[in-house]
Amino acid sequence: MNRRQVTTLAAVVALCAAALPLWAQAAASKDFQMRGTTLVKYTGTSSTVIIPNGVTAIGDRAFIDRANLTGVTIPDSVTSIGTGAFQTTGLTGISIPNSVKTIGDQAFIECAALTRVTIPNSVTSIGRGAFQFCKNITVITIGSGLAVIGDGAFSACDSLAAINVDPANVNYSSADGVLFNKNKTVIIQYPQAKTGAYAIPPGVTAIGNQAFAGSPFKSAAITGVTIPPGVTVIGDGAFYWCESLTGVTIPPGVTRIGENAFQFCTSLASVTIPPSVTVIGKMAFNSCTSLTGVTIPSGVTRIEEETFFNCLRLFSVTIPPGVTAIGKGAFGRCANLGGITIPPGVTAIGDGAFFSCRSLTSLTIPKSVATIGVSAFQLCDALTSVTIENGVTRIGETAFNGCNSLPGIIIPPSVTHIGNAAFANCVPSLASVTFQGTIAPANISRSAFGTPAAGNSIGDLRDKYPAGGPGTYTTSAPVSNSSVWTKQANTANQNNPANQTSQNNTANQNNPANKTGQNNPANPANQTRQADSYTTTLSGANLYADHSSNSRVIKTIKAGETVAVRQTTTAGNGYTSSTPVTFTESGGRTWYFVEHGGSEGWVSSEHLSLK
Repeated sequence: MNRRQVTTLAAVVALCAAALPLWAQAAASKDFQMRGTTLVKYTGTSSTVIIPNGVTAIGDRAFIDRANLTGVTIPDSVTSIGTGAFQTTGLTGISIPNSVKTIGDQAFIECAALTRVTIPNSVTSIGRGAFQFCKNITVITIGSGLAVIGDGAFSACDSLAAINVDPANVNYSSADGVLFNKNKTVIIQYPQAKTGAYAIPPGVTAIGNQAFAGSPFKSAAITGVTIPPGVTVIGDGAFYWCESLTGVTIPPGVTRIGENAFQFCTSLASVTIPPSVTVIGKMAFNSCTSLTGVTIPSGVTRIEEETFFNCLRLFSVTIPPGVTAIGKGAFGRCANLGGITIPPGVTAIGDGAFFSCRSLTSLTIPKSVATIGVSAFQLCDALTSVTIENGVTRIGETAFNGCNSLPGIIIPPSVTHIGNAAFANCVPSLASVTFQGTIAPANISRSAFGTPAAGNSIGDLRDKYPAGGPGTYTTSAPVSNSSVWTKQANTANQNNPANQTSQNNTANQNNPANKTGQNNPANPANQTRQADSYTTTLSGANLYADHSSNSRVIKTIKAGETVAVRQTTTAGNGYTSSTPVTFTESGGRTWYFVEHGGSEGWVSSEHLSLK
C-alpha cells in the first residue's frame, strides 16, 4: 500500500469516527455523563476540556466547582448552557459559539478569572446572576439578538468598566458603557468600576434591580448620583453596597423604593424621600451607618423588615400616622435613636423591631397594638419610662429583656399573655410592677421575669402575682435572682371607691343612701348633693362605651384630668337624693358613668381618685 493509499484510508477512518453516533463518542471517554444529547456532568480532572461535537445542551451544574478548569471548547452544536453550568470554575476565557440561544441562571457565577465576555448574536436570553461575582471581567459585549437579561446578570463584577451593545439590538442599548433598555427609559446596569458621580439621563423612568450595586468584596466606585424627575421606581438592591455614596435626593414622583435599595451605603448621611413614595422595601436602608435622620412619607403604611436596621447614627425618625405595622428588626441596633413616637394606628410591633436601641429613653405603646413582638425592645437599656396602653393583649418573649434602667411598669388589664423572659435582666432598676388585670397562670410564662438557673431572674414576682392577683408589687432590693417582691396593701382596690369602707370610704361618705342624720341629703333639712369630681390616676384612663374593657373606647383621658361622675336624682316628699351611677362586675371591679369634655361613658374605678 503506497503513501497516497495510506493517507486516503486514514481520512476515511476519521470521517467514519466523526459520523459515529454520540453514544459511541461518549463511550470513548468516561469523563462525560450523557442523557441523550445533554451533557449532564463532567467527571474528569483535566484543566482544559473539549466538549464532544453533537452535544446540544450543557446541563445544570455540569462543571460546577471545577476550580482547576481553565479552558473549555464548546462545539457549535450546543444551543443552551444550563443553570450553574460553569459556576465557580477557574475559566480564564470563554468562547460562546453562535449556536447558543440561552444562558441559564448563574451559569458563570463566581468565575473569578474571566476577564472578557462576548455574547454572540444567537443568544436571546441570559439568566439571573449569569456572570455575577466575576470580579475580573472588564468588558462585556452584547450581540444583536439578546431579548432578556435576568436580574443581576452582570452585578458584583468588581472590575467591570463597560458594557457595549450592538446597535442592531432592538431590545437593549448602551451609552458611555452603561446598559439601558432600547428606549433608555430603564437603566439596567451601571458598571461597578466606573468612578465619580453620575447623572442619570432625562427620560429614565425606572432604576433597575441592582443597577448600581457593588459587592461585599468591593464597593461600587460611584460617589454621587443625580436622579432625574420622571423616575417612579428604584429597584431592589439598586444602590446596594455603594459605600462612597454620601447623599441622595429622590425626586417627586417616585412611588417605590425597593428591597435592599440602599443597603450598606455606609457613607450615606442624608436622604430625601418625597411624599409620593408609598412603599419602602425590606432592608432598604439597612446598615446605612452614617444616616442621621429620616422622615417617612405620609403615604407609607408599613415599615418593613429591617428597613433601618443597624443605622448606628440615626438620631431621629418621623413615623407618619398612617403606618399600621412596624416589621421585624425595623429599627434594630439603631443605637443612637433617642426618641420615637409610635402612631395610634399601629397594630403590630414585630420581633426585634427596636432591639438594642440603646438611647431610647421613653415610649408609649398605643392601644391599637395587639402584640409586642419577641425581643421588640430587648436591650433598650436607657429606657426609663414605658406606657403600655389598655388594648395590648400579648407581650412577647424577651420583649423588654435587659431594659435595666426601667424603674417600673404597669401592665394593663387587656394583657392576657406574657412570654418567656419578657422582663428578665431588668435589674438593678425594676422595683415596681402593677398588674391591672388577671392573667391566667398558664398564660404567664414561668420565666416571664427570668429564671434563677439562667442567672437573669428579677426575683419571685412570677410566683407572687398568680397568688396575690391584681395590684402593685414592689421590691426594695432589685437584684438578680434573689429579689423578694411584696404586694402593696389593698393596691388592687384602693382606687375603687366602691370597695372602701368606714370613715375612709369616700364613695360611701358621698353616697346619700349610706348617710344618716344631719349629713344625709335624704333629710329635708339638708342640701341637695352635687356631682362628685374625680381625677384620673397616673396611668390615665380609657372612657368606654360600656362597663367593660372589651367595649369600644370613646377616648383616652390623660393622667390627672378631671371627670364628673353622673348621678341619679330622686325627688319626693319635699326632698331630693343623688346616687352615683355605677356598675359592679362579678369579680368586684366597679365602673363609674362619667362625663369628660362633653363625652359620656364608663371608667373603671381603679383609674379614679376623689378630688
